[in-house]
Amino acid sequence: MPLVTEILRGGEALQIKWSYAHLSCMYTVALKEGDPGFECREGKTFGDLKDGEWVSFEWVPIYYLKSKAPLVTKGSQKLKNDYSFDIGEDTPFVLKAGDVLRAWREYKQ
Repeated sequence: MPLVTEILRGGEALQIKWSYAHLSCMYTVALKEGDPGFECREGKTFGDLKDGEWVSFEWVPIYYLKSKAPLVTKGSQKLKNDYSFDIGEDTPFVLKAGDVLRAWREYKQ
């Protein structure tokens, strides 16, 4: 089942050109705010990440992620802080306080 994601700002879904970098930033922020003690690499937690730093989730088995972040446990998480990431595009990828991150599995026949 494919993973479907969206970012709501002011109740409207942001129109972004989706990439693994966007997905990685979403999950990095979700764990940084919702489960800061979760280890992202040996000896380093998501809470330890500096502003603008993100972890690649490209090969992470998100199905089996054992985090208490609401995005993982409930499929939705409202952000408390602003974030900006340089992901190699013309402009930074920005997530704002109040944005709602959503992720779910969807089966289509």
